[in-house]
Amino acid sequence: MKRFIALFLSLIFVLALAGCNNTKESETLTYSFRGEHEYFAVSNGSIILNDDEEAFNGGNLEITQSALFEDVKSFSTSFYTTINDERHIIMSNSVVDQTDGSVNVNGELGKIVGVDIISKEIESIDNLWFELRTTDVDGEENTYQIQLTLNKQ
Repeated sequence: MKRFIALFLSLIFVLALAGCNNTKESETLTYSFRGEHEYFAVSNGSIILNDDEEAFNGGNLEITQSALFEDVKSFSTSFYTTINDERHIIMSNSVVDQTDGSVNVNGELGKIVGVDIISKEIESIDNLWFELRTTDVDGEENTYQIQLTLNKQ
């Protein structure tokens, strides 16, 4: 009987160890993106997708026509996709000057990390977009949109 119990416990131990080796490796997908407008460029953006977490890094916004953006009082940036004519915001940021001055539009566009930030079917979505909305010190509003080029790494 003692031999049977020892054999049974050994079998359970071996099965438990064998089950530990069957862990599924998570697949990580990495994308980079960029885009250009006649007044600015978005560069160094990245998307990292895996089973546990997703990271969206907006990259950098570089103004190429600085005279147009000298008197900006506030601006917002948005990254989004459209599916069936419906806009799906991935990340959005806003900056407002409260001192009657202007803000610098150049710089980093932010990063977000979490779950279900962007569709797992990113390869079938060829419409990753960036939108820049500005309001100058005189209250004039402008909206600029560009389609971003997405590349699988």
